[in-house]
Amino acid sequence: MTNVDKEIKELRNNVSELKSIIKSHAKEAAQEALGVTSINQYIKDIAKSSGETVREVLDNSKKTYQETKEEYSDKIASNPFKSAALAFGAGAVLALIFKK
Repeated sequence: MTNVDKEIKELRNNVSELKSIIKSHAKEAAQEALGVTSINQYIKDIAKSSGETVREVLDNSKKTYQETKEEYSDKIASNPFKSAALAFGAGAVLALIFKK
């Protein structure tokens, strides 16, 4: 093996070692910056928080839907003739629109 070959092999080993060191330092820096022990835990925390937020939004939407449904059911029950006339009128308008 020539001196050049030995130097190339040594350089490759040095580059490999440097990659390992940089990777290790980058991971440590990321963990310190995030303030968590692992990036996976950070991602899990975000996913859990997002899931809780989605659940809250869905619960609020369901509640709003139920309240609105009850409100309009009460209005229809208290004014059945007016509600039927309004529904008939809306149907007639839609029929004319879609007839074309």
